[in-house]
Amino acid sequence: MDIDVQSAGILGTILVIVTIVVTWQKIVKNAKKAKEDERATNLAAAKEADRLIRTQLEAKIEKLESQLNNLEISVTKDLIHLKDNYTSEIKNLGDKIEVLRDELNQRHSTLIDLLSKIVVKK
Repeated sequence: MDIDVQSAGILGTILVIVTIVVTWQKIVKNAKKAKEDERATNLAAAKEADRLIRTQLEAKIEKLESQLNNLEISVTKDLIHLKDNYTSEIKNLGDKIEVLRDELNQRHSTLIDLLSKIVVKK
């Protein structure tokens, strides 16, 4: 009977050890699963944040591109306007130069005529 009690004690101890090992394995397995679930949740949240930021950046880029296009159009119009103004101003200055040349030629001719008359009179 002593052997049966010892055997029962040993079997009980083995059963307790096996139960502890199985329980420990379940705890480790549950902890791993919890970590994996947390990582998956974090990854999903990071992907969502990334998608949101990407969407916001794309909207900003689109807005900036639109503003850039508007500025390019505005600058082009301004340059055309300036070119037209300068062209017309250069034409006006050219016309004034021609008028001044004609006036100078006329005065020169008048002076030559006067000088000729003075020389002839002397």
